[in-house]
Amino acid sequence: MTLAPRQFVVLVLLILVIATSFVLLRSDVTRGSGPIASTNLNAEELIARGEYLVIAGNCASCHTTAGGEFMAGGLSFATPFGNLYSTNITPDPDTGIGEWDDWDFLNSMRHGVRPDGEHLYPAFPYTAFTKITNEDIAAMFAYLKQLPPVESTPPTNELSFPFNKRFLMGFWKALYFDQGEFELVEEESVEWNRGAYLVEGLAHCSACHTPRNSLGAELSSQSMSGGEYADRVGSGNYRPWAAPNITASQHGLGLWTQQALADYLKTARNDFLESFGPMNEVIMNSTRFLTEDDITAMTTYLKSLPA
Repeated sequence: MTLAPRQFVVLVLLILVIATSFVLLRSDVTRGSGPIASTNLNAEELIARGEYLVIAGNCASCHTTAGGEFMAGGLSFATPFGNLYSTNITPDPDTGIGEWDDWDFLNSMRHGVRPDGEHLYPAFPYTAFTKITNEDIAAMFAYLKQLPPVESTPPTNELSFPFNKRFLMGFWKALYFDQGEFELVEEESVEWNRGAYLVEGLAHCSACHTPRNSLGAELSSQSMSGGEYADRVGSGNYRPWAAPNITASQHGLGLWTQQALADYLKTARNDFLESFGPMNEVIMNSTRFLTEDDITAMTTYLKSLPA
């Protein structure tokens, strides 16, 4: 990978700063002696709730390879900094999350930290998942824990120096990571808030639909205005994909009715187009299974986004 002079200077400064303040830049973690959340659901109901939330988060699309075992990881992600591979999130004790407790899972989702204290790379979208409530995180973990364990170790990440140094993520987080649960907007409706929680949190739509800066952070000032990233085509090779503007812009969803957007998320087609490319996986593995109420909530929120 060839770095532009400006990018190289930024990286050198990052290394110098991190070298002198490593301890200060480690992400906060949460730890307790009891469960991360209380619930009135029995075990069966909690697992069913977790399955729905895992589907809403489209976890299978990133943690399952073509022809591979469900949630066993190993899917590659081509980034400007090198290739990353998704992790095994089955309950295998050696290669998956079988030895994790619910606090470990909470810290990965809320803070982007592994059980060993190392930072996770934000290809795992904890920048969005941080907004998920403790109750929903507990349900998701309950579902994942009862999956069949698969012994499978994903390939080692292939990141160029210095991006292969996880401790540098501490500085990245200090600059770009706003952690914490979703906060209700009191002046908005229950439906709007539910839609915001799904779009901004579980569904992590901004991960693809927001442009990023040279260090891979989302440009919040251009949220949902469209992004570009590398993804697989039918041959298995990678090519650039452009995720469209999904704000109310006339170049985005401005011409779509709320019903047209709902039809697209449920059926992959409407009067404007049929889904293609990476969005197919989002619809086929996630949004088509969501309840009508949740689809309506998401479309209500998306249609409210300023152009």
